Amino acid sequence: MKTCKICLLEKPVEEFGIWTRKDKSIAYKPQCKICIRDKQREYRKNNSVHAKAVDAAFRKRYLQTAKGKLSSRRSAWKKQGIDPDLAETYYLSHHGRCEICNVSSESLCIDHCHTTGKIRGMLCFTCNRALGLLQDDANRLQIAYNYLIAKGYK
Repeated sequence: MKTCKICLLEKPVEEFGIWTRKDKSIAYKPQCKICIRDKQREYRKNNSVHAKAVDAAFRKRYLQTAKGKLSSRRSAWKKQGIDPDLAETYYLSHHGRCEICNVSSESLCIDHCHTTGKIRGMLCFTCNRALGLLQDDANRLQIAYNYLIAKGYK
């Protein structure tokens, strides 16, 4: 049993957080988890601007890590109604490269048929947007290709 320094109630040690000291020994925090939570909520309520800035900075740093990038990709796929596990398999099998232009990108889009929902492949944002603007119409794409060739672009 341990007494909380804030609420002064005697509680089991499991209700206290753990500190790892510099010498690697473990100690229990002087406040119980409930009091710490309440104290943090009160601080965030009274200092919302600062708390939001700290959260934003943390999110920005987190999204630059491999784990953050993976989490961001999976979250986006889930919002689109695409199975994140299946999408991750596609992403890894393409080695993070666009199937049209072969550019390497950490934020590939999943190209899918909007009527059937079937996944067609992995594309970079530019190629995926181009197909969308051409309304996924192969004839329009061929006409656009012929236009560029006729104007001297290769």
